[in-house]
Amino acid sequence: MSLRKSINGKCRDCIHDPLAAGTWLQQVTLCPDDSCPLYGVRPRSKSLIPESVLTYHGRAKTGTSQGLTPKREASVRKKHLWGAIPRINTATLQPWNLAKYARKKNLPVDFPEDLGLSNISYQSKPTVFTKTNSAKS
Repeated sequence: MSLRKSINGKCRDCIHDPLAAGTWLQQVTLCPDDSCPLYGVRPRSKSLIPESVLTYHGRAKTGTSQGLTPKREASVRKKHLWGAIPRINTATLQPWNLAKYARKKNLPVDFPEDLGLSNISYQSKPTVFTKTNSAKS
């Protein structure tokens, strides 16, 4: 067995609670025992830990609470992984207006607007806006 597998196994055995929020790796990443000799070499999640898991374990939403090194935290912040809207988001951008959307979906032209959809410009292109519960009027 490799040294890495041994460390991972020890950390998992020590802290993982299958009934607690988060995966074993997220729980080990959030390990609070900085006096442990394995603390500095413990396995860490490379992705951000969901806010629900952080809240369950009583941690604030900061890089150090996620077990990230300062260099990794800067990299994550730079890549807009902290809830910021990315500058280019082609996965959700549809260059349509309401009329084109209604035709494409075989709906009456007024129907999308009756549902609360509206035309907006996003990244200098027309698109359809859907108001969600988190959107403020």
